[in-house]
Amino acid sequence: TLHHKVIYKGVYMVKLLIIAVTTIYGGVGGFTTGYGLIITSDINNHISDYNMQKIKGTWLNGGSGYAFIDKVIMGGSGYGGSTKKTKDSTFVRYGTGGGYFEAGYIPWTLKPVSFFVMMGIGGYVEDLTIGKIEGPSSFNDAWQNYKNETHISRSGFSLSPSLGVIFFPQKSPVGLMLQIFYNSILSKTWKYDDDSKLSTAPNTPLGGFSMEITILSGGIGYGKQGN
Repeated sequence: TLHHKVIYKGVYMVKLLIIAVTTIYGGVGGFTTGYGLIITSDINNHISDYNMQKIKGTWLNGGSGYAFIDKVIMGGSGYGGSTKKTKDSTFVRYGTGGGYFEAGYIPWTLKPVSFFVMMGIGGYVEDLTIGKIEGPSSFNDAWQNYKNETHISRSGFSLSPSLGVIFFPQKSPVGLMLQIFYNSILSKTWKYDDDSKLSTAPNTPLGGFSMEITILSGGIGYGKQGN
């Protein structure tokens, strides 16, 4: 019957997928670019007072490297970026970045595509600079007008879980990795450069999401699961 034929074809397709599932091994490294979202509403409220456009996020750049052993992925990454808003003689620069040791699991590989979950352990920083556009015109002036800017930041231990997919044809020297992160900053303490704390700090979240794409190069091999 038609019902039995549909079931038979479904079972047959599942068998084909199981046979096609492979393991992955090798090593890669590459350049990372992406977009991060951690900016706080408290900061944007002050930016609006100066009639500047609100900061929605930051473009990030960095690098990463990973090793693949069967269903395990291990490596590290680091990235950062900043964005700047100006109005008349005032500017605001917001920056963020972090570095991580990462380890993860690859539950599914159907070459040349692998899906993975990963956890990063490291540190993350968020900083803010407010200043005047008309800065010193020479190196000597910089020593006399160094108070033209106010710089504050917060940093701390960070956990960064992520979901991702890797596309890397076996005979190609180049591949792609796409990841979605949650980057935590487990500290709400903002400080000046001399390590003194702000008496009233912005109400900042403990993290935010980012999306990143990495152009990879290296060597990848695939093997049948169970071999």
